[in-house]
Amino acid sequence: GHVRLSVIDQSNSGRQPMSNDGRFWIIFNGEIYNYLDIKNQLLQKNHRFYSKTDTEVILNAYKEWGTKCFEKFNGDWIIIILDKKKNEIIISRDPIGCKFCYIYEDEHNIAFSSEIKGFMGINKNLNFDEKNLGINESTLYAFSKTIFKYVTQLPHGRFIIINLETYKKTLSKWWFPLENLPSIHPNYEVNQADYYELLYEATKLRLNADLKIGTSLSGGIDSSVIFTILNIIKKNEKNLDDKKLDLNPIIMDYSDCKTTQEAINISNHYNRSYTKINSPNYNINKLSELFSKLEVIEEYFRQPLLYEKQKELGIHISIDGHGADEFLGKPSYFPYLALNNYNQMVNLKLITSNIKAYK
Repeated sequence: GHVRLSVIDQSNSGRQPMSNDGRFWIIFNGEIYNYLDIKNQLLQKNHRFYSKTDTEVILNAYKEWGTKCFEKFNGDWIIIILDKKKNEIIISRDPIGCKFCYIYEDEHNIAFSSEIKGFMGINKNLNFDEKNLGINESTLYAFSKTIFKYVTQLPHGRFIIINLETYKKTLSKWWFPLENLPSIHPNYEVNQADYYELLYEATKLRLNADLKIGTSLSGGIDSSVIFTILNIIKKNEKNLDDKKLDLNPIIMDYSDCKTTQEAINISNHYNRSYTKINSPNYNINKLSELFSKLEVIEEYFRQPLLYEKQKELGIHISIDGHGADEFLGKPSYFPYLALNNYNQMVNLKLITSNIKAYK
């Protein structure tokens, strides 16, 4: 089963599962932001396209480069490809793990889903795994575990191949951060300029969509930076469609928010008309409903209200920032950043072999 948010190419040509040759079929959750560059490379190699989607670009890229194609993608994704000739399924996850991919496996079934609740079609009584109860969720995430029996996560920067005849599973690592380290200059101003350029280009890439794009403001570091860059891009890029990019932000105000006034100030600075919404007081039933939808317990649990308001205003895509306030603003979060998001920097096989050699 697949439910599509048609960000690029809203025609029926983008429906999934998708195939353009009958052999390879794809289900895709996410977005490849540099898909146009890759599409041009594939056109030069005589690949044909029947849609304007990034999904079909992935499909043809896999035909051309195999699993090496993942290294070419700039985006957030879970990619599932069925090869009917080899009778195998390939599942790939983006380098940072922005998109969720849960895998359910018991003695009778192997299944995968972007939400744990999807597995209730197989097992209506998902049971807790007592070994994992009480463990911090970020720790479970770092080790690709969940609180449920038979349910794990595909680690970020990995792909798994499942042979549909033998059910043999092969897990491989495709993303090696040590091979993709950013350049760091001894001059602070040069680093500052490079960092700005990265943020500018990353934000600009995300403006390629066939739906209306909006944003939100909390007054914190991340949302304020992205809001500022969006306004600079709007000023610099004259070809941007005003009907497609709405920079009048949504501001969510709640009782313990200390930055609402900062959000209002920066909105006024760029002469934008903001919409302020108040977060209601949640009772236990409402919280339970929210956590069931999100499946994670984190500080972003108010976001569904914000997105509901954006949808009312005709906005279907929201360019937001999550995490920079903590990772870039609070030294106490650095260990979490290092252990969780970048723990792949250690090649465990290499470390193990070195230990044996040392012994």
